Amino acid sequence: MFFKPMLSESYDEPFDDDEYIFEPKLDGCRLLFSQTNKITALYDRFQHNVTRLFPELYHIGVDDDIVLDGVAANVNRSTGLIDSAGITRRLGMRKRSDINTDSVHNPCQYIVFDILHYKGRDLRGLPLSKRREILRQLVFGNPNMGFMPYIADKGSRLFEEIRRRSICGMIAKRKDSLYVGERCDEWLNIRHRQHGDFYITGYRTDNFGINVAAVEQGEGLRSLGTVTAGLTLIDRMTLLAVAKQLAVTEHDNIVSLRPAVKARVEFDSYTRKGHLSEPRFVKFIV
Repeated sequence: MFFKPMLSESYDEPFDDDEYIFEPKLDGCRLLFSQTNKITALYDRFQHNVTRLFPELYHIGVDDDIVLDGVAANVNRSTGLIDSAGITRRLGMRKRSDINTDSVHNPCQYIVFDILHYKGRDLRGLPLSKRREILRQLVFGNPNMGFMPYIADKGSRLFEEIRRRSICGMIAKRKDSLYVGERCDEWLNIRHRQHGDFYITGYRTDNFGINVAAVEQGEGLRSLGTVTAGLTLIDRMTLLAVAKQLAVTEHDNIVSLRPAVKARVEFDSYTRKGHLSEPRFVKFIV
């Protein structure tokens, strides 16, 4: 059973309002969990059936027919932080043996934030506060299932914690919001974007982008990946003019540069490999 997911509108700043609850926005994969006649199906937001990718989520310990909305995420066991690369890796797996092995050694967690259908009843016409009451009554028999934490009224307080923990953002939801299968301004997405000034160590000549790196104390430079978003034609021409004096080598469509120029980059977080997640070029720093 699939329902079109409710999507949020973008909003610029955190705020306080007693008509809202506020949840952290986790860097994972939006999933609808459906159990009908004890048969489980997992769908992404585009209605693709991705059940085979998450064997650790097949059984939730609830016997009744149910449809849940939530996020599948991967948690780094050593740091306790969300690992965006882990869920990306899982979504790219094709071999059942690889999926089964990863589900045991690197299990994904399904963090539930809404309930849409339960015991034959469509709950989407109830306000969020009522749906939450029903959701809180559930007891999952699966250690990989949990509930999304939230705070009422005080969005600014939660956003301070989100900044401190480098979480990618916050969702503000009206307590009386009905669940509609479309984008709606009763749910607001407030992103936390970090900024950094990083050395440009090269650029790609095929799909133009700049390679950036950070200084690692005692170990030289550490690669942070490639930035393509935000670069204009003028930015490209500016870099190419400077690159003539900084070029070191060219190999496989990558020109290496001496690290003399920096780029200011905004990004969401760091991936498991230490690269920037969703980076966007802002400006050159000379």
